[in-house]
Amino acid sequence: MDLLFNTLIYGEIHLFPHFYQTMEIHSKAPRFLRLPEVLNLVGVTRSTLYRWMDAGTFPKQISVGGNTVVWVESAVTDWMEDQMASR
Repeated sequence: MDLLFNTLIYGEIHLFPHFYQTMEIHSKAPRFLRLPEVLNLVGVTRSTLYRWMDAGTFPKQISVGGNTVVWVESAVTDWMEDQMASR
């Protein structure tokens, strides 16, 4: 019990170290966002988003095959942070 308590409260990793290492790797992996998620994050309409992309002021989408496009989450959140910093 004490070992479990230390693991949960203090972040000490005693049990299943490979599990935690795998979680760490996946949490650093790029995450793709689809259009509805991007619109929800940024809070604008689809036409505004595409107008910003055409103007070069918003990150471009990436085609991942067929008619599917995505945005890299870190690019979108970096853009949001830049917008907040420039206020």
